[in-house]
Amino acid sequence: MALCLSVLLTACGGTEEKGQTDNKTVQTSASAQNEDSKPANMNEAGVFPIVKDKVTLSVLTNQNGLIVNMETNEMTKYMEEKTNVHIDWQISANLAETKSIFLASGDYPDVIFNGDITQEEQMIYGPKGVFIPLNELIEKYGVETKNMFNQLSFVKPEITNPDGNIYALPMVSETYHMMFRYKMWINTEWLKNLNLKMPETTEEFYQVLKAFKEKDPNGNKKQDEIPLSGITNRFNEMPTYFSPVTYLMSAFITDDGNNRWVQPFNGKLDTILNKPEFKEGLKYLNKLYKEGLLDTEVFTQDPSVLKQKGENAGTPLLGAVSSHGPHVFTNMDGETFKKYDAIPPLKGPAGVQTTAFVPERVYQGCYVITNKCKEPEAAFRWADWLYSEEATQWTINGREGKEWRKAEAGETGINGKPAKWAIITKINELQNVNWAQMGPSVRTAEWRLSQAAPTDIYSNAGFEARLYQASKLYDPYHTEDIFPVNIFLPLENAAEVAQLRDALNKFVDESTARFITGDLDIESGWDGYIKSLNDIGLNRFIELNQKAYEMVYKK
Repeated sequence: MALCLSVLLTACGGTEEKGQTDNKTVQTSASAQNEDSKPANMNEAGVFPIVKDKVTLSVLTNQNGLIVNMETNEMTKYMEEKTNVHIDWQISANLAETKSIFLASGDYPDVIFNGDITQEEQMIYGPKGVFIPLNELIEKYGVETKNMFNQLSFVKPEITNPDGNIYALPMVSETYHMMFRYKMWINTEWLKNLNLKMPETTEEFYQVLKAFKEKDPNGNKKQDEIPLSGITNRFNEMPTYFSPVTYLMSAFITDDGNNRWVQPFNGKLDTILNKPEFKEGLKYLNKLYKEGLLDTEVFTQDPSVLKQKGENAGTPLLGAVSSHGPHVFTNMDGETFKKYDAIPPLKGPAGVQTTAFVPERVYQGCYVITNKCKEPEAAFRWADWLYSEEATQWTINGREGKEWRKAEAGETGINGKPAKWAIITKINELQNVNWAQMGPSVRTAEWRLSQAAPTDIYSNAGFEARLYQASKLYDPYHTEDIFPVNIFLPLENAAEVAQLRDALNKFVDESTARFITGDLDIESGWDGYIKSLNDIGLNRFIELNQKAYEMVYKK
């Protein structure tokens, strides 16, 4: 690959000659037009087909194992019929490598689709003119894009580069139950067996866990119950919401779980990791561990081990488990799956009662138009329509009347309101019907929750409604003051921030585990822990993130 790249670079005479010129010298056919004019072949914004005479776009995308053929795919055919834009698909089995080689060589297509264009790539190739800025195109033609911005105010700031330009369109997927993913699920059958009520405070939770340990709630006459479990194992890249630490810590100090080392406090970024309340939360977790109430394997196990404990041949061992849903530790087609309900956020000893909140899912860099494109207006409008509800339904669910349908009178949505649509048959195998969630789309929480759902929330089909109802218990306890997940960092600081984040993650995870297990005494080891945080560069990390935060959100 290195040899091929060398040949390509030599043949092209260097990257600057092949289009990576300064942005000031690059003019797209959109920006070259008079502001009120449009290319003669274009129809007005919102009018279809997009162009009067058919145009062809070369589009690089990844190979998808669920799609038979992008060229003959039914959604591709429909898109061409609707837009009058033909796509010359260039399929890559390894898009990350192909993309890098193409960009370095200067021999790239009109569009990169579903390409996971990173923030760094946007900040490098945008100002150089390789990726054209989309701001003017959005303003003139962005019917569905502007509608998305109006519906979901967090999207535009997160895709806007530090230079003020938008170079890449995203895929947006807003899932209500994942906004409150740091849940705790408890075996309600065990509560009934022991005549216990749902705990409301950390002290009541402690007493329930003690009863689970000592009073044989699973009825097998053995003290084999594991009162509290989960997975706190970031080193195996497990999601942090499998960990009981964030759920329980939120009864002591607001812990957003995702960016716990830096989060806003009254508009100023700070951290919870060095606060006395964080220390008190660790002491509570240490108490649970010392008394045998917290699974000793919580720092090492994986989901398969957790599920074995949850099922245990029909005699569950798990009392309370931290996860976004009980499907993680039970089989969805079994009876144990039905026995767990969510505990609302607990109230701590100082009256703190909060929950982690992750309100948005913006997948950046999904669609870029390069300076090779002679029809950028058409290329943008083609992508803009993908944000429509019609296109989103096709991209995600398939064809109306075959894979999904409009809701019938009397059907109820996941949110308990009148439903708008329903699934006929779910696409989850090799097919040639749609794009299997590839490319730009927007799935708002409102759209998701308008899907028809059965009344039995403990059935497989009713699981989304069950998660919705559980999430409603958490909704009143979150803060709106959150740090955005995908904030752009100035290019000169990005590498330093990544290094600091990795170092802080590793140190905090190790220290948290040691404090909880008692390997490191919380009292005698606290000052050394704080010193190490500062030595690693916690203050510098906060400073650099504050700079990026203000760059976007103070405008």
